[in-house]
Amino acid sequence: MFLSFFVLYAYAFYFGGVLRWNDVESSPGVVYSGGKIAGVLFCVVFGAMMLGGAGPHLNAIGEGRVAGRVAFEAIDQIPTIKVNEKGSTQVDNITG
Repeated sequence: MFLSFFVLYAYAFYFGGVLRWNDVESSPGVVYSGGKIAGVLFCVVFGAMMLGGAGPHLNAIGEGRVAGRVAFEAIDQIPTIKVNEKGSTQVDNITG
């Protein structure tokens, strides 16, 4: 993981240097500066770190969805023994 961060840093510094060296315009009449390049670099790297840290939380959300589905299937199940309808008998004493 750290290798990918360092490769990203190296590529960003290289590409930022190319943009700065060639005076590429970010908008009409405004060229890239070192501050803009560093700001974009750190935003991308910190954003990637936060997305990488979201992995365990996404796993927990997936497990919660599965547990919720199982619970709702149990709640929505229609019982085969109908004790609340007319003509049904209810057993008062159960032993065993």
